[in-house]
Order: sequence, then C-alpha cells, then structure tokens
Amino acid sequence: MTEVTKKIAEVQQAMRLALSNDDWEELNILDTKCRNLVEEAVAEAPNNQLIVRDAILPLLELYKHAVAACEAHRDSIAAELKGFNRQKSSAQAYQSCQF
Repeated sequence: MTEVTKKIAEVQQAMRLALSNDDWEELNILDTKCRNLVEEAVAEAPNNQLIVRDAILPLLELYKHAVAACEAHRDSIAAELKGFNRQKSSAQAYQSCQF
C-alpha cells in the first residue's frame, strides 16, 4: 500500500465517522482532502494501478451512501421549512382577523 492510499483510507474512515455524526461541515472538508488525494493517487496510477483502484473503489460506495444521506437531510430540512412557512402564514392570517 502506498502512502497516498494509506491517506485515502484514513480520510475515508474519517468521512464515515463524520457521516454517521451528520457532521456536514467536516464531511465537506474531508471531501476536499479526499479529492486531492485521489488526484495524487491517479498521478501515481501508472506504477500502482491495482493498488490505487483497490483504494478508490470503496470510496465510490461511501460517496453513494453520502449522497443519499445528504439528499435525505436536504429533503428533511425542506419539509421543516415548508412547515414553518405554513405556520407563519396561519399566524399572519389569524393576526389579520378582526374580532
């Protein structure tokens, strides 16, 4: 295992932890690190194609999971915002009623 693939594995583990904790800010930082490491690994690829491929393939599954989690989180927040907007509209309608 090359130094870059070791770093990829470490970042991948940190991404799993951030994802399990819904730490979206940390996940964003780790995503940038991961992209840079993958670029480095691909630059090394002519020498270690199989090793690099084996390091990058698990990232694909992690990213699929991360994208699904991000979409679910986004949808949850959108639903919450819609609820707030309905409540605000209802409160405004109630306040505008003359008794």
